[in-house]
Amino acid sequence: MINKVVKLCVLLGVTALLFAAQSELLFTPAGLNQANHRSPITGVFPTRTTPTPPTDDSSWIKVDSIPLGPIGGSDALCGLKVYGDTIFIVWNRENLPYVVRMLNRHTGAVIDSLIGHTIEYKMTPVKVGDSLYVSGFYPTEHIDVYYLPTKTFVREIVPIGSYYTRGMDWDGSRLWVGDNSSTTPKRIKIIDRSGAVIKTLTNIGSPVVGWIMDLTLDRMIPNRLWLNDNINDVACYCAFDTVANTFQVLATFTPPAGAGSIAEGIGFYGPDNGYGYCYTNSVYVLWVYKMLVHSPTVPNDIGVSSIKAPTSIVDPNTTITPIARITNYGTAPQSNFPVTCWIDSAGTRIYNATYTYTQTLAPGATDSVSFTPDWTSGAAGTNYAVKMFTNLSNDENRINDTAGLTVGTFLIRDTLIAPFAIVTPTLDGNIQITEWADALKWDISDILNMQGSGARAPGSCYLYVKHDSNNVYWALDLKAKTTIDDYDQFGCYLDENLSRTWAVDSSEGNHWFVWISGDTVIYRALIGPGNLPSDYWERWESGNGVSRASIASGNLQFEALVQKGTIKWNYTIHPTSDTVGFYVYAAGAGSAFWGNWPTQMPGTEWNNAARYGTLIFSPEPFGITEEKRPPISELRLANPLRLPLVIHTGHRLEVYDISGKLIKAVNQTNGVGLTWDGNDKNGKPVSTGIYFIKLFQNNNTTQTKTVIVR
Repeated sequence: MINKVVKLCVLLGVTALLFAAQSELLFTPAGLNQANHRSPITGVFPTRTTPTPPTDDSSWIKVDSIPLGPIGGSDALCGLKVYGDTIFIVWNRENLPYVVRMLNRHTGAVIDSLIGHTIEYKMTPVKVGDSLYVSGFYPTEHIDVYYLPTKTFVREIVPIGSYYTRGMDWDGSRLWVGDNSSTTPKRIKIIDRSGAVIKTLTNIGSPVVGWIMDLTLDRMIPNRLWLNDNINDVACYCAFDTVANTFQVLATFTPPAGAGSIAEGIGFYGPDNGYGYCYTNSVYVLWVYKMLVHSPTVPNDIGVSSIKAPTSIVDPNTTITPIARITNYGTAPQSNFPVTCWIDSAGTRIYNATYTYTQTLAPGATDSVSFTPDWTSGAAGTNYAVKMFTNLSNDENRINDTAGLTVGTFLIRDTLIAPFAIVTPTLDGNIQITEWADALKWDISDILNMQGSGARAPGSCYLYVKHDSNNVYWALDLKAKTTIDDYDQFGCYLDENLSRTWAVDSSEGNHWFVWISGDTVIYRALIGPGNLPSDYWERWESGNGVSRASIASGNLQFEALVQKGTIKWNYTIHPTSDTVGFYVYAAGAGSAFWGNWPTQMPGTEWNNAARYGTLIFSPEPFGITEEKRPPISELRLANPLRLPLVIHTGHRLEVYDISGKLIKAVNQTNGVGLTWDGNDKNGKPVSTGIYFIKLFQNNNTTQTKTVIVR
């Protein structure tokens, strides 16, 4: 089983896991998140104005992205600082001395490198005169000091007193160090160059900082600093008081790489012609982002502060109203200005709408703008570039006019239904449509980079599942891989009683279908109580199941089965219908991950049953091909809290309960649509709960989950 905890050393400071032999790879991201990493989308060109001092209001607008280049599979890029035109960033390498890279802050080109004097895990590089101080926490909490002109190691600063040395900055006479040694509240130590504590600032107020990964002092607003909290996965704008010895979060911002990317390094740059910027990076992407945080205060300044709709992932074939959030950043009220939305696909503009805002938007005020007509997304796997921008004729600060977003069509669901098999497949590692047409087929491509190997394009990896009274049948179609190598694999985890925890010494756990010089199945029982961490035991013997891998189709495919039964390595579930917690991943040799489900579950929580999705083993036979499925756009509730359910198109409606049992089937009569009154097939009202609705429209079959409240 692949060790899936490598990034916990970055997220939680679990240093004992730092140099795990088998760990996740970091590659340059591809897929949905790739297109929007580069330079910003702008509808109009920026202009320069004479700046006035900035206010205490902070923004978080991406204005540039700097590529970091490839690193090793078990490596990590951590804290950073910006000095002039150079970014200093720590590169931790597996079983090798760390490196401080010096990069051109405009292009990312490597200018120089400092190789650490030993193998350690470091956090933040800070310039102090002609010295470079590098904080770290593995194998011990300390700060390395180098003479920068010759890159010579000088000494270690060992904390005087018990505190952690994580994120760090220099105020001209003292070091500011993030201290996570207490569970809560977190603290910032102000220390001298010997490591002695001068002051301790304690986090107060709400929201509470979960973990200080890196911090930087704001060079434009007095008594302000920025920090990256990678437990809450946010950048925090904070006020500090060195008399009361406190700091408090004023505002939080999502990492520019998106939620789940895990905020890491941060460094302030400015003032630059009245503007202030934070450069920041995240664990799971190989980019540094330049974020505009302070702007000159001018009378006329309108911009799109965010895109409310569409979101970065939308359902295929779905009608959406595009919505922009606009803000008056200036000091004068504004009205009668245009707001435009562009949506491009494969370089072609497919949507262009402009709304004239006729109301008066007061200074500092925000409002939402909805565009007409609505926009309809395309088939699964389609990517779109969305731009929304204002065009105030006398705007004096064009840099914040535009917001951009990369949108992909992809079905994200927290519940799947495995149908009862009609055809028993021949397990030879070659997926035949005649053998798997009756199965659930679901795109499990890791489009959000939850596994840390880079965001994968939709359609990279498909899972098939069905069952009969004796077996559960799995198939995996890894379309992106054309060779078969040792440790090609996928793993299925079942919380069989849906308790969201692991039972003590039970059959609950993971089947690992893997090629290791041949087809292999390894069963691992996860042993409770609780979720994280869970112990386990393994079985390599025959009887765990059957797995067959092949590239006969032109790409890597697996076919597998696990028997139902009461032996520990069986699935102990009902022969015909049951509901379980479920997680699956798919990976190629070298820990290159390609797929996972649930789509939004971080791979680091692989043994946390509380984060799993729901898999229903249905007693009914029906095949669902995810990528061909249209939405139920005509499905409407007459009253969202109670029945009847009215559907205006379709010729048949089937309703299933949470166990997968067919409750009611309704056929169209007289061509007037479908209506379900909320009764089962015996005429009795169904109870409050979760139900699954299957709709037949012409040659298409779709399903959705709904909650009925009586």
